[in-house]
Amino acid sequence: MPVKVVIPTMGLTMDEGTIHEWLKGSGDRVEKGEPLFLLETDKAIVEVPSPASGVLERPLLEMGRTAPVGTVVAHIQVDGEMPSVNTQEPPIVATSPESLPTEQLGRAPQLLTRSEKVTTPSVPISPAARRLAVERGVDVTSIRGTGPQGRIVARDITNYNAAEPMPGRGESLTSDTAPRARRATIQKVIQAWSSVPMVTLFADVEMDSAFKLFEELKGMWGRRDQLHLTWDALMIKVVGTALLSHPYMNASWKENSAEQHAKINVGFAIALPNALITPVIHSVPELSLREVASEVSRLSEAARHDRLRLSDLQNGTFSISNLGAYDVTSFTPIINPPEAAILGIGRIGKVARESSGGVIFTRHVELALTFDHRIVDGAPAALFLRDVKHILEAPYQLLV
Repeated sequence: MPVKVVIPTMGLTMDEGTIHEWLKGSGDRVEKGEPLFLLETDKAIVEVPSPASGVLERPLLEMGRTAPVGTVVAHIQVDGEMPSVNTQEPPIVATSPESLPTEQLGRAPQLLTRSEKVTTPSVPISPAARRLAVERGVDVTSIRGTGPQGRIVARDITNYNAAEPMPGRGESLTSDTAPRARRATIQKVIQAWSSVPMVTLFADVEMDSAFKLFEELKGMWGRRDQLHLTWDALMIKVVGTALLSHPYMNASWKENSAEQHAKINVGFAIALPNALITPVIHSVPELSLREVASEVSRLSEAARHDRLRLSDLQNGTFSISNLGAYDVTSFTPIINPPEAAILGIGRIGKVARESSGGVIFTRHVELALTFDHRIVDGAPAALFLRDVKHILEAPYQLLV
C-alpha cells in the first residue's frame, strides 16, 4: 500500500499550502526524512520530508498549485511492495497562489517526471525554476538568481512575476496583488493588531559589559570555529535565561485562556524580500550560548535559501525582533499570536554621562517589551523586563 504524502500543518492559522518546488520527480528513490518538496505557507517556504523510504510514485499536485492542509499530493511506493496499478486520489485541481482561495481552476495538473525537458537559454537555473519560467513565459536571461553561485531558483521566477507589471501612476499594490508570503504577513499583523490588547514597556540598558563579552566571543569563535556570533543569538540566550524565572511570560492565549509552556522556544524575526518570518530556537535554556549562535546561523542561512524545515518554524513560545542593524533607536514590536510577548531591540549607541573625572561615554540600548494584557499584567511584565536588563548588565553569567 503506497504511503500518502500530504500537505502538513504548521500551526493554528495555517489552512492551505502551495507546492513551491518538487525536489524529487516521479520514479526517484527517496529515503525517510529526506527533503521531498518545498512548501510555501503563510509563514515561509519550508522543506517537507518524505514520510517513508521508497520510490516517489505519483505527484498529484504540480508546482505552483495550492491545496488545503491534509491534501494528498503524492504517493511513495515503500520498499518490498509491488507498485500499485492505480491510486485512489486523482490529480488535484487546486487553486493557484495568484487567485483567491475560492477560485477553482479547471485544468488538471501535469505530473512531474525525470524525463521532462524544456528548452531555455543556457543560464544557471534549477529544474523547477526552468519549468516555472516556461509555464509563466518568463525570460530567464533578465533575472538575477539568488541561489548558490547565482543560480536561478523557483522563488526568483515567482518574485519576478509578483513584481510585473509595475503599477502605473495612480495605481497601487494591495494585499491581493502582493506576493503570497507578504499577504500572509499582512493578515497576521491585522489579526494581532485587531484582536490582542497589547501594551509596551520600555527600558534603557547599559551595554558596556555585554558589548565587551560580545566582541570577545565573536573574535574567538570566528577565528577558531568560523562561527559568526550575532546580537540575535546573545539576546535569545538572555531572554531564555530570564524566562526561567518568569514562566508566566512563556505562555500563549488559546481558547480564551492562558497556557504556560514547559519548553522555552524563542523565535527571532528575519526580514526576507517579500515576507517576515520567525524561525525558532528550541529549548533555549538547555543550550549554551555557542550552541544558540550556531543554531541562529543555521536558521538564518536556511531562511535565505528556502531550506527551512517545518520544525524550524513551529512551537515558538516567545519572540524577539532586532532592528538595531537598521539604525533604529526604539520601536513598538507587534506580538506574534498566540504568544504572550515579544521583545524589540534597538540600536546600541553611546550616551554621555558625568563622572568624577568629567564626561564619559557608555553604550546603551533601548528595549521594548510588548505583551498581551489578557495573559500578563503590567507589574509582572516589568519584573521580567528588569531581569533581562540585569542579565545584560552582568552578561558573563550566560557562560556558566
